[in-house]
Amino acid sequence: IFLPISEQKVYYLQQLITVENNIITYFRDLLCAEISFDQMGPGQVVSNNQRQVTGNFESSSMNACRHANGREWWILLKKTKSGQFYSCLLDPDGLKLAYEYEYTIPNFLSFAGGFIFSPNGKKCIKLGDTYGAVLFDFDRQTGVLSDMIDLKTEFKPISYSDAAFSSNNRFLYTFNNGFVLQYDLINPDSVAFWESRDTIAKYDPIRFPYTNFVQGNLAPDGKIYIAASSGWDTLSVINYPDRKGKACGFDYDGFALPTYNESGCMPNFPQYRMGPIDGSESDSLGINNIPIAKFRVDNDSSFYNKREFIDLSFLEPTSWSWDFGDGSFSSDTSPVHWFPSNGTYGVCLTVGNINGSDTHCRVINIGPVSASNLLEDYGLTLSPNPCRDFVILNVKEKFAKTLKMTITDVNGKSLQSGQLNLDNGFTTIDVTNIPAGSYFMTLKDAEGGQGVVQFVKM
Repeated sequence: IFLPISEQKVYYLQQLITVENNIITYFRDLLCAEISFDQMGPGQVVSNNQRQVTGNFESSSMNACRHANGREWWILLKKTKSGQFYSCLLDPDGLKLAYEYEYTIPNFLSFAGGFIFSPNGKKCIKLGDTYGAVLFDFDRQTGVLSDMIDLKTEFKPISYSDAAFSSNNRFLYTFNNGFVLQYDLINPDSVAFWESRDTIAKYDPIRFPYTNFVQGNLAPDGKIYIAASSGWDTLSVINYPDRKGKACGFDYDGFALPTYNESGCMPNFPQYRMGPIDGSESDSLGINNIPIAKFRVDNDSSFYNKREFIDLSFLEPTSWSWDFGDGSFSSDTSPVHWFPSNGTYGVCLTVGNINGSDTHCRVINIGPVSASNLLEDYGLTLSPNPCRDFVILNVKEKFAKTLKMTITDVNGKSLQSGQLNLDNGFTTIDVTNIPAGSYFMTLKDAEGGQGVVQFVKM
C-alpha cells in the first residue's frame, strides 16, 4: 500500500510473510519504506526500514485511513488467531505503534479478509473468512475501533471474500464467490443489517462461467469494480452503488481489461480523497477541506439527448450548482438533464463549502455534430507508444460511437482495418501481425469526424 504524507514524501508499506512447508502461515512484520520526490525526476527510496512494526499479524488484514488532521494515516492490523488489534500511526517521521487493544471475537482463520473503511472513515468492517464479519465505528482522531457489532449469523462469506462501501457511506456490498449482496447501514444494528440484505447478483456458471465475485473496490468514478477468482479479462461493475437494491445497476463483465487479471486481484487503495475533520481537536495543521469539483456523464441508450450527471466531488462539498450550457441550471447533487437539440454544450459544475469553491467543466456532444477532430474533441490517445503486440486506444469519456479504424504504413498502404467500440473508455488493438516500423492509425466516425495518430511498432 502506498501512503502519501506530502507532495515530496510517500511511504510504501508491506507485510512480510512466514512460510512453513510451502504454506503461508501468517504475515509477521510490517515494513515501511520512505520514497522521496522532487520536481526534477522520479521518486527515490531513501530508507527501506523506517520504523518497522513487528508482530504476528493476520494475512491480508492491513488497510489505512486518513488521520483527522488530513495529513497522517492510521494503519490497522490484527494479530493472527486473536482478538488483539493494533493501530499504527504513519507520520512524517515514519511508522510507529500507537495503540493495542482487544475484543472478544472469534479466532478468524489466517487467510481471513481485511479491514475495509467507509469513504468517510466512520465505519470499518473486518471480514472473518467463513465465520462472518464484525462491524465497528472508527475514530479518525484516536485510530481506535469501537461499538463492535458481531455479524456472525447475518454475514456468511465463503472462502475468499471482500466488501466495499458505497460512496455515500450508506450501503455495504459483499462479494463471496457466488453472490454480490447489499446491506443498508441506515440503521446499523445487527437485526436491521440482516433484514436489509438484498441479493444483487448470483454467479451464473452457464452464461458467465468465468465471472464469480471475489474482490471489489470503490473507484474514483463512483463505481464498484469486482474481480473474479479465475483471473478473467473482465471486471463486473456496480454502476450506481449509492442506490438501493437492483437500482444499483449491476453489470456482469461490465468492464473489459486490456489483459487477463491476476486471480482475484485488486489493488489495495485507501480513500486518498479524504481531508481533515474540520473543527476537531486534530484539525491543527491548517489544512482545509476546499472541495474539488468532479463529475461523470452517463448516456441513455434509449434517449440520445438524455444525460445523467453523477457527482464525484470530494473534500466535503455542501452546495452544488450545475450550468448545462443551454440556459438550464440545477442545484441537485447528481441531476438528469434533457438537452433541447443537437449540438455541443459546455456543462459546468461548481461545488462549495465555507472554505471555498471549485468549478469543473466538460464538453458534451448531443446527436450528430459537425465533422470534428476526434483526437482533440474526445481526447483519443494511443499507449504504449512505441508498442509491441498490442496498443490501447484511450478516450477521456466513454461514448457509444463506433469508430472505423485503418492502419497504414508510411507509404499509405493499408495493413489492418476494423470497427472499434469505446464503451469501456478504451479498447485494445492487436498489432501482432504488423512488422516493426512506423505507422498511422486513422479513425473516423459516422458524422465525418476524423483523427490520425502515429505510432511505432517495436
